[in-house]
Amino acid sequence: MTIRARFTLDGVIPLARTRIAHNRGSANPEQVVLLTDVAGRAVIDRDSTAAGIRVDVFAANPVVEVVTGRLNTEVRSRITGVTNNGTEVIAVVPDRRFFVIAELARTIYNGTFRLFTRFPGESPIGSVDPDPARMIRIKFPDQSPSTTSFTDPHGLPSRSPVIHLEASAVANLAGGALNIPELTGHLVSELAHALHFQALPEAVRAAIRIRYLAALGIDGVEDGTVDWDTNQADTQVSAFIEAFDEFANVFHRTPGRTLAQRQAAYFATVAPAYVAGVTNRGPDVAGAVCATIFVNYARSPAVGLNAVVDQYIGSNAATFREFERFVRRTFGMGSPQEVALSTAAGTFGV
Repeated sequence: MTIRARFTLDGVIPLARTRIAHNRGSANPEQVVLLTDVAGRAVIDRDSTAAGIRVDVFAANPVVEVVTGRLNTEVRSRITGVTNNGTEVIAVVPDRRFFVIAELARTIYNGTFRLFTRFPGESPIGSVDPDPARMIRIKFPDQSPSTTSFTDPHGLPSRSPVIHLEASAVANLAGGALNIPELTGHLVSELAHALHFQALPEAVRAAIRIRYLAALGIDGVEDGTVDWDTNQADTQVSAFIEAFDEFANVFHRTPGRTLAQRQAAYFATVAPAYVAGVTNRGPDVAGAVCATIFVNYARSPAVGLNAVVDQYIGSNAATFREFERFVRRTFGMGSPQEVALSTAAGTFGV
């Protein structure tokens, strides 16, 4: 029996590239796991000719998997009675929250981060396997001591990044389009961190975890009430890591469909407006580090946005000084890149 179904949030918004599972037949317990297409459609082949089947729909796609509870349980909605009636079946998941989070994260990744060659594929880990071992996970609602969303670089037990999403970020998810500014802002920020951490070797993630979560005040003792500000002075580790968050949010707001279009608009109007708001200096200030790396250094003819994102993530650095050493080792003293970075660093005292 073949069933053609389209899985949606509300009968309209498709659950694109979403993981689903069904058993092979009533007498065959083998689970078939597959992804819907970009329109939320899937073709389900069954050995059985039963009138209706059960399909599990997971809040997971090639970019993220949403989990919940203290045990990080995968989120699934069970849809029963999916039948072969000769037409396409419209299946609606019963709980919007988890699926909106997953779909919005996928949309942000494709529209913003995937423009860079560092993230060329549908999945940031290079595989669209529905259940890869190194998935970025979004935990909702967060049950840590933190009162703000944050990303654990080396979350347990997966040892991959885990985004802890605060409940208030998902307060207003009634029906309608995925135009949810508050949740979008949280996801842009935390996806930036997760994608950065995911690209690092596991040993580096584990080492950064200790330094970064301590800077956030999330160490099992503190209450984790840190809320970042562009001009806030903190540690050099937190400033360097938060700089990519700052850049991601500015770049996400920049108009244009292609990287070339976005880069032109970014340097023409968006980045100068951001720099005008940077009023503090030093390697321990996220705004100063962001303006140095992602504006002044990136605008050099020898660099550009694509190269600077690749260098930032590929450096395995945890501070601006470590990034600076990476540039010197990679390109050499006196190279256009080294000169450009040194000049940019002087402007904001990093």
